[in-house]
Amino acid sequence: MIVEELTIHLYSITDAPANVTISVETGSIDDDHTGGRLEKVAYARAGEMKTFICKTAPYYGQATIKWLFQAAGASITTPPKQLVDKAVTFKTPDGESVYQESRIQITVRPEDDRSYIDCLVWSVGDARIDSRVRLDIIREFLFVRYMFA
Repeated sequence: MIVEELTIHLYSITDAPANVTISVETGSIDDDHTGGRLEKVAYARAGEMKTFICKTAPYYGQATIKWLFQAAGASITTPPKQLVDKAVTFKTPDGESVYQESRIQITVRPEDDRSYIDCLVWSVGDARIDSRVRLDIIREFLFVRYMFA
């Protein structure tokens, strides 16, 4: 009697990663409730260089990462600026799926306060997911103490 074993692996190549997250290399991203909605916020000082990292959940197939920067106070008709990234694809430990990590570096300007940074991920078939973080500038305050004789 001859027994043959057949293993079939089925992969979906039309699904985007289940989620995508943005983190910052130095510092943290906090939650902030603004106008009744929850927003992710990164804090920085003007002149500081920040590295943002966008990481996908494991997925099968291909995906494309795109970063957008929406300036504070820009009208809805003003298109966001696309940022140049460095993306790397990694295999998961099981070797059957992959995830991507994309990094951008931004030199923070005073006028960037309350701007938005978006990481968009497209998959085959135009499926899209995204993650957004608001950039808040930390202001330095000078306190003067008067002494009277």
